[in-house]
Amino acid sequence: MSEKRTVLGGDDAVALWKQRRDAWNAWVDEHPEADIDFDNVEFGPHAPENGRIDFSGYRFPNGDVSFDGAQFGDGDVLFTGAQFGKGYVWFRDAKFGNGDISFWGAQFGDGDVWFSDAKFGDGVVSFFGAQFGDGNVWFGGAKFGDGNVSFNDAQFGDGNVWFDDAQFGKGDVSFDGASINGPMHFSPKEFKGDLSFRTARFDDVLILEGNYSSPPDLRSTTTKGHVDLHDLTIEKATKGQSNTERQTRAKFGRLKELAEGNRHHDAALRFFAEERRALKRSGDLGKGALFETIYDGLCDYGQSIGRPSLFLLGNFILFIIVYFGIAVLETNSEIDRNYIFCLLANSFFASFSNVIPFLSKAFEFQPDIFADLFGEPIPLTVDLARFVQGVISLLLLFLIGLGLRNRFRI
Repeated sequence: MSEKRTVLGGDDAVALWKQRRDAWNAWVDEHPEADIDFDNVEFGPHAPENGRIDFSGYRFPNGDVSFDGAQFGDGDVLFTGAQFGKGYVWFRDAKFGNGDISFWGAQFGDGDVWFSDAKFGDGVVSFFGAQFGDGNVWFGGAKFGDGNVSFNDAQFGDGNVWFDDAQFGKGDVSFDGASINGPMHFSPKEFKGDLSFRTARFDDVLILEGNYSSPPDLRSTTTKGHVDLHDLTIEKATKGQSNTERQTRAKFGRLKELAEGNRHHDAALRFFAEERRALKRSGDLGKGALFETIYDGLCDYGQSIGRPSLFLLGNFILFIIVYFGIAVLETNSEIDRNYIFCLLANSFFASFSNVIPFLSKAFEFQPDIFADLFGEPIPLTVDLARFVQGVISLLLLFLIGLGLRNRFRI
């Protein structure tokens, strides 16, 4: 019969923690396989005068370590350099106050690490340089305040890293220089700050989903696995500083590159459009910004089929009115109801034949239609109108074809 594992919990665990690091680590050395239970502990009444909850340099045994439902209050919470064993580490539903939270340089074993549904205040949350083992790391449903969150230079093992439905405040989140060996799924409900993975390394799948107020920064990242950006959406930004827009353009360029490399054509188109908009907002295009604005307005940078189709329909109707008006002004005979209907019918076919000139029948009957409307020779104003309508029609047909090509690209 195996020996029952030692459990240190409740008041006993709090009392030993209050004896500071040396006493705690000595106990762990004597009980290397014990479980630690701080479930639902309110640390505030036990905090020293500075209000700081300090586990810096504390070592934990190889059993499970649980802070489920623990309440840390508004002071700083420090797990700087803490070392966790091989068991599970749970901070589920833990509540942190508005102080800074630091797991700087903390080391986790190969058990799962759970921060799911934990609530953080508005202070800085730092996992800078933390080392996670091969277990899964869960931040699903965690709620962060408005402070910045840093995972810079953190190292994650082969387990999954999940941020599903995590909620972030207005602060920035950074994984700069982080090393993630296992699959990573970053899917917050909404993201208002800046997200950076600059110089991070991903050895497995990276999934970025959700709605972001600015483009995630994946410049200089190394990706060895599949990168899924299909459900990543970014709000259209307003005009900012030129240097900021240049950075935004570079971020979208990298996202486009990753999307193209992983054959996410729809996402690549979205990122291309935002890249061009950032370029336009930066002022680097000069007079060319006018053509960018027209291209954007007509077809959303090749993403829209409906928009140029509506413009083509408008072009068709507009020139029915134009041809009808010119015909009425050019006629010298008495106009009755039947004659008006005749002019409208001919104007309809004249506009249609000029919108779709490549149809053989339309091209064949076009001279007769215009001759019936305006007689011989055809007025210069009509030739000018035909030219303008033809150019607009060809441009819009090209944009429709471009949208179809992009929509059904394999």
